[in-house]
Amino acid sequence: MTHILHLDASPRGDRSISRTLSKEFINQWKTTHPNDAYLDQIVRAGRTFSVDEAGYKELVHNKKMTIIMAQGGAYPEGSPTHAYDLQTPYLKLIFGFIGITDIEFVYADSLNMGDEARELAIANAQSALKAAIAH
Repeated sequence: MTHILHLDASPRGDRSISRTLSKEFINQWKTTHPNDAYLDQIVRAGRTFSVDEAGYKELVHNKKMTIIMAQGGAYPEGSPTHAYDLQTPYLKLIFGFIGITDIEFVYADSLNMGDEARELAIANAQSALKAAIAH
């Protein structure tokens, strides 16, 4: 059984692309995998990490994660704008801290780059989410 952690962090409410995409993902996931449970707390001493005289130790192992993010620009690896992506490394850091390193990122990027780029980005993200559900 898979556990799903669904966090909505966008202050944009109903206008949020990430909320719209993650809602689609959750609804499709529930249909495809109806027996999966939900979690609501992440970094918890004694639950997802421990600490002793040797330091910190991750307690979450063999878990896969899909993170859905909406971004106004595009920050692909190797691009001049890549250094401006602070979300991806932070999320890798915090989830790696508890032991989750198998992370798939689905980006709806370029949302502020005009209507055509926005529609293409949303369509690409929707396709990527369907692929994530299928495997």
